[in-house]
Amino acid sequence: MSVRSFFLTLSSADMSWPELFRIIGQQSGRSMTDDDIAALSYDEKSLMLRNDPVLAARHFDHRLKAFFKDALVGASALGPVGHHFYKIEFQMRGSLHAHCLLWTADGPEMSKATAEEIEDYFGTKVSG
Repeated sequence: MSVRSFFLTLSSADMSWPELFRIIGQQSGRSMTDDDIAALSYDEKSLMLRNDPVLAARHFDHRLKAFFKDALVGASALGPVGHHFYKIEFQMRGSLHAHCLLWTADGPEMSKATAEEIEDYFGTKVSG
């Protein structure tokens, strides 16, 4: 079996998701506009996320699944993704991030390919 895999880390940008703060606000009976959310301080946003970690985690999970479905598996610049796996971890502030492995179906057989073939393959998939 040929192994063509990618490792990536996807971090939550929860402090920049106005829809998340709108939902958290609604949970406590607070209606918030985009301007209200933009005016929140870092500490206020952090407190809101800490006070509703389940909702924040569910929102991240929803976004992560949508990203895998729409951007990685459905129409991936990496080529056809046959399998994927991810593990969720929490950062110090409590925000989530995912460590992901993707196995693609195209590309050279790593055990038989030359270094140049491997470099060419990954060079078409990753840019610096």
